[in-house]
Amino acid sequence: MRELRDRVAVVHQEPQLWPNLTVAQNIVVGREPTNRGFPGLPPGDLAVLRGLAIDGYADGLLADCPLAVRQRVEIGRALAQDGRFFLFDEPNS
Repeated sequence: MRELRDRVAVVHQEPQLWPNLTVAQNIVVGREPTNRGFPGLPPGDLAVLRGLAIDGYADGLLADCPLAVRQRVEIGRALAQDGRFFLFDEPNS
């Protein structure tokens, strides 16, 4: 079981993402099961994208996405981390 401190997810006001990666890669980054690159989007993460209505952007580069999508990707990363507590850094947009 994961420690409670490992289940805290932070959502930054300014997205802390990688514009040169796809939306799907940004969701998975840091949780890849191997060091061989992007293995594909796990089913649970796809459900997160669907829930945020950004699954249509999954294969597109983040740099090409509108700011609203980037912000949802940031939230999606937090949700996909299996967080129990979510800290939002002044989300006002």
